[in-house]
Amino acid sequence: MSQAGWLRSPHPAFTLARAIARYRQFLQLRKLHPNSGELLPTSAIELVWRTHQCSPVRYAVSTTEIAGRFINYDDGMAKYAAVTGGFAKAEKLYKQEFGQDYDPCMCWSCEAELAERQAVDSNEDENLRRAEAKVERALEVEKARKAGKVVRA
Repeated sequence: MSQAGWLRSPHPAFTLARAIARYRQFLQLRKLHPNSGELLPTSAIELVWRTHQCSPVRYAVSTTEIAGRFINYDDGMAKYAAVTGGFAKAEKLYKQEFGQDYDPCMCWSCEAELAERQAVDSNEDENLRRAEAKVERALEVEKARKAGKVVRA
């Protein structure tokens, strides 16, 4: 997740909420398609999944409720899913069920742009220009940071 720049994201709550929503949809796939075999999660979904497992009681209740059964997710499952084409299966089913790309870019700049666009009424030109300016500033700060410069937000 550090490669995606989530720790420096100007909209961490937005990114986290999207990742959690995608995780819930991934679990729903397991209920909707119980005979699909092992499905391989995206990195964002896996991060939420492993974090969810840190609260075992809540995890057990939630997975049973959302996926229709308890899922004992571990590294063995992930390796098996990778070998058996679990990512391609998940990608196909996710698109089919939810009409969305399975593994969209969730780097902080894409997330910032999406968050700003959703925060304003896109019909209002002034609000849209302000949102674009915020995203542009965030990109400038990140570029300077990568160049080793200290930038005040």
